[in-house]
Amino acid sequence: MGRTPRTTWATRLARALAPELHACWLLMDRDTEAHDNAEHLYRYLRAEHPEINAWFVLDRRSPDWTRLAAEGFRLVAHGSSRHALALAQCHELVSSQIDHYVVSPPIMLWLRRRPWWFTWLQHGVIQSDLSGWLNTKRPRTVVTTTPAEHASLTRPPYTWTSREVVLTGQPRHDALVRKAAQTPDTERTLLVVMPTWRKWLLQGAGTGNERSARPDFLDSPYVRNWSGLLDSPTVRDAVERHGLEMVLLPHPNMGPHLSALRLPSHVRVLSYSDVDVQDVLARAAHVVTDYSSTAFDAALVDRPVLYFQFDAEEFHSGTQHIGRPGYFDYERDGFGPVASTLPEAERLLAALVEAGRSPSEPYATRIAQTFTRRDGHACERVVAEILAHRPLDAPAPAGAAR
Repeated sequence: MGRTPRTTWATRLARALAPELHACWLLMDRDTEAHDNAEHLYRYLRAEHPEINAWFVLDRRSPDWTRLAAEGFRLVAHGSSRHALALAQCHELVSSQIDHYVVSPPIMLWLRRRPWWFTWLQHGVIQSDLSGWLNTKRPRTVVTTTPAEHASLTRPPYTWTSREVVLTGQPRHDALVRKAAQTPDTERTLLVVMPTWRKWLLQGAGTGNERSARPDFLDSPYVRNWSGLLDSPTVRDAVERHGLEMVLLPHPNMGPHLSALRLPSHVRVLSYSDVDVQDVLARAAHVVTDYSSTAFDAALVDRPVLYFQFDAEEFHSGTQHIGRPGYFDYERDGFGPVASTLPEAERLLAALVEAGRSPSEPYATRIAQTFTRRDGHACERVVAEILAHRPLDAPAPAGAAR
């Protein structure tokens, strides 16, 4: 597919042992689960580019393994010897994640040189300043969704340029736009609560994405505030009057630690490993989050949004989580009202439900100005950019995948 990397002894050995993986594209989301941009792009590649030798990497213990295998995905077990053989022959490593277990898994230590280019599909839209973390990374291609996000990543404090950063939209948005268009308003019956994670409440990942909760997790303001909103009589009354169902879809890093939480009976808990998030958002009447870029997904398909930010100072301190305030100001640029206390969140959420299932002003105008492409062709653009970024007969530089 356009270039011939320098052959090494590792590549020759891997090809002899697993010739079917020669010149492969390896796609993966988290090691523990799929349901993200890499899964959607893999599906597109198999349908539209059968000439590309695409494989999907996933932990064999993941609940998604059986689902994807049944669909016909060609799977490689993360951390296995086969994963090592695939990496030795890989031309393109493509992932929604940019963590060490994707770009530097322990099994690749035997490779003196990395033969692949790395494309970061992203898990969402970057809103905060993540330069302190991302400037240590060396992707060859970075996918962005909005003009403002693209502009922010190609200027200081980031060290990337428009050579790496491309404006394509996210692969999963193709399915979301299609499903939302096919969902009538009568089936939009979910009030979806989607809080993101807090690094300071979890203890670091080891060789994968799994993290353990700190001892005080269940007594934290995070749990108290979200539990309070879910159990709010004011919100519950509004939900029942409008025939909605309240569902909680926590961030994958937080979900496993909420099982001990006593939630009210009218709240249904969903998991990223059990549902298709695009289906959930297509059926959403309203979406509540805090700082999560899922607000962009919701806004993309015109779902009204509320931000509940009770710990904004701590979240954006740059020491507790992984980012600082960036180009995106929630009050100025956000797709819905912002609440900073539980009583305010209860009042604003009840009002949001009462106002109907379409964004009001000024949020409708902001949404229209933010999303310049809602055409369902993001996968096509991403593949075109990956191929365009591959110079003929040029091996990947030693640091390109780090």
